Amino acid sequence: MRHWRGWMAAGAVLAVLGASGDVRAGFITGVTIHQVSSEFTASGWDLRAIHLVDGSGLVGAGHNQTIYPGGESWQTSTSSGTGMVAFDLGGLYDLDRVHVWNYNMYDPWYQRGAERVNISLSTDGSNWTSVGEYLFPIATGLDGDLGFDISASSWDPTRYVKFDILEAHGPNTSGHVGLSEVQFMVPEPSTLPLLGLSLLLLRRRRRA
Repeated sequence: MRHWRGWMAAGAVLAVLGASGDVRAGFITGVTIHQVSSEFTASGWDLRAIHLVDGSGLVGAGHNQTIYPGGESWQTSTSSGTGMVAFDLGGLYDLDRVHVWNYNMYDPWYQRGAERVNISLSTDGSNWTSVGEYLFPIATGLDGDLGFDISASSWDPTRYVKFDILEAHGPNTSGHVGLSEVQFMVPEPSTLPLLGLSLLLLRRRRRA
């Protein structure tokens, strides 16, 4: 009976590891779109925000060029030269970094990729705190674009991350902005202390 209780206690601690979502190979899976300013779906194109988090267009570590009819990237439908997208990580996470593949459309439209971006965090999806303005490198516009990392190790734990795109690279944008893929990374060893705690708890229960 004591052994069974020990296993139950360890299982309870382990359950905490996956309570707020799922992590595979260091990045959070199951991320969804919380908000988006607009999406381009005219003339048969499929440039919805969901493609930022569904892995479409990724081959290994690279992102392939987006061509008609799309389905691998997000682009705004408005011509204001700005845009917004907010991500729901599915739970509260202490992030290590964010990997971004900028808008990887064929030449010259990869210039619609985000350049100046303000990033904000939220725990409730309503109240936001800015962590600063970032300059995003332009994509290559070719297959196998590797993207870039944004350090998030100094950010507070968060569930929601918002990108306010203030400016695209240009000049060939027609007022649209976009991105191709975003992944949110956690420190892979971060679960080890909890795992160690669960095993220690189990050992003590068994000795009792």
